[in-house]
Amino acid sequence: MNIKERRLDKGWSQEHLAQVSGLSTRTVQRIEAGQKPGLDSLQALAAVFETDTATLIKEYAVTNEETSPEAPQFNAAKEEAEDYVQNIKAFRVNLIVFCVSLPAYFLLNLAVSPGYLWVKWLGAVWLMGILLHGLIIKLMFGVFDTKWEKRLENDFQNRR
Repeated sequence: MNIKERRLDKGWSQEHLAQVSGLSTRTVQRIEAGQKPGLDSLQALAAVFETDTATLIKEYAVTNEETSPEAPQFNAAKEEAEDYVQNIKAFRVNLIVFCVSLPAYFLLNLAVSPGYLWVKWLGAVWLMGILLHGLIIKLMFGVFDTKWEKRLENDFQNRR
């Protein structure tokens, strides 16, 4: 019996399950759609359904076995897209922190040691780190993406 069946067995809506479990409605929807739940989510659901977490993990594994040959490719592309979004978010946070913090460090530099601008070294190193971060994201997802791998596979198969 999966999460959705357990919920429907009790006559609950997704919103009600979210409320009693402490999860968001969107999390409940994702779990019921087949997305892998986190351990915290499983523990919350196990408490609500009065079962143990191990039982829910076993049920999840049985009900979500992937039988389609296209499913692994779809999941790989989905994971790559999620990784890309997370890396872009991290890059933007890094850039925002740099833009906010560097002026503060500059003012601190002027207050503490106005004769020597050590903040220029901090800014230069931090900026190099940001540029390296951007370059890594571009290389990871721009050059070595799944399309690149498929082109290589096609080239290899065409040579045979």
